[in-house]
Order: sequence, then C-alpha cells, then structure tokens
Amino acid sequence: MEKKLSFRDYLTIGSMLFGLFFGAGNLIFPVHLGQEAGANVTAANLGLLVTGVGLPFLGVIAMGFHKVAVCLNYPQESISLMLISLLFCFIWSSVLSLRYRV
Repeated sequence: MEKKLSFRDYLTIGSMLFGLFFGAGNLIFPVHLGQEAGANVTAANLGLLVTGVGLPFLGVIAMGFHKVAVCLNYPQESISLMLISLLFCFIWSSVLSLRYRV
C-alpha cells in the first residue's frame, strides 16, 4: 500500500524543487549572460534553458522512475569522498578565478 504524503512532505518537496529550478544561478546568471551574449542572445537563451531547466527536469524524471532513494544505495565512504571532491573543485575554481582575474 502506498503511503499518503502529508502537508509537510509536500512543502519539503516543493521547496527542494523550487531550489533546484530557481537557484541563485538562475537569478543572477541570465542578466550576465544577456550582457555578454551580444548578438547571440538566442543561442545563449537556448543554452540556459537546456542547462538550467532541462537537465534538472530530466533529473527529477529519472528520480521518479527510479522510485528509490539514490543516496541510500551508496556506502557512506563514497558519499563522503564525493562531497569532499566536490568541495575541492569549488574551492579550486574560486582560487583560480581570483588568481587569473582579467
């Protein structure tokens, strides 16, 4: 028998989907993209729609088809390693962008 979702579950899922589709990148990046695109606004908008909306939407669809909490299938050590490597990539890209600022 399927479990009925409570209001709190709907609120949590809704806020996570809102954060997925409308993060800070989708608030700030389009303005910068429009300034930098120049005459290539159509291609820039298409790329933003594919990467900012299309890919997260495909991720939501894939999770819906999977019907399993994906993170629960991985060992704790691999999740920690993935998070540490992701944090390293963010820090390294920040250091490089500050060092080679034009």
